[in-house]
Amino acid sequence: MFDEIFPTNTSNNEEIEIRNISRTEYSNTERNTIGRITVTSLDSKVTCHTDNISSSYIETIQNIMEKLETSITEIHHHTSKRFVHMFLNAQTQLVSEMERRRQHTDALAKEILDKFSKVEQRSREFEEEFMQQLKKQAIELIHEESKKKKLVVKLLKEDIQTVLDHVDRERSQK
Repeated sequence: MFDEIFPTNTSNNEEIEIRNISRTEYSNTERNTIGRITVTSLDSKVTCHTDNISSSYIETIQNIMEKLETSITEIHHHTSKRFVHMFLNAQTQLVSEMERRRQHTDALAKEILDKFSKVEQRSREFEEEFMQQLKKQAIELIHEESKKKKLVVKLLKEDIQTVLDHVDRERSQK
């Protein structure tokens, strides 16, 4: 019972142990004394109240309480260190994740800008092609209209010439 070791693993693989109370030390105490013991511990101060208990039992219990207080303090210290390491690791991971997100966002923004640039270039090319096509159609339309107007003018000239010829003939006949 008194010779058990209580290991506590920490992040640095250190062990905390409650030192053994050897069986010989325990067996050397007086076993005949029976009494009442009250042990209280506040702020690492151990107070023992005894009634009819031998001093070796009291010393053993005080030794156990001191070891317990020391172990609890060490456990608390190591737990605090582990919390600090945990928060530092979490902060490192958070910074790393934020940097990864920033890089991903930058890459995505560059990709979007590249695509937008390509779309803008295609749009300009389409507008230029459209304007060229529109000019070509306008030129064809103007040429076609010009041909029709020339034909109408030619026909009108012929009609006028015919009328003039007819008027000249009538005058000559009179």
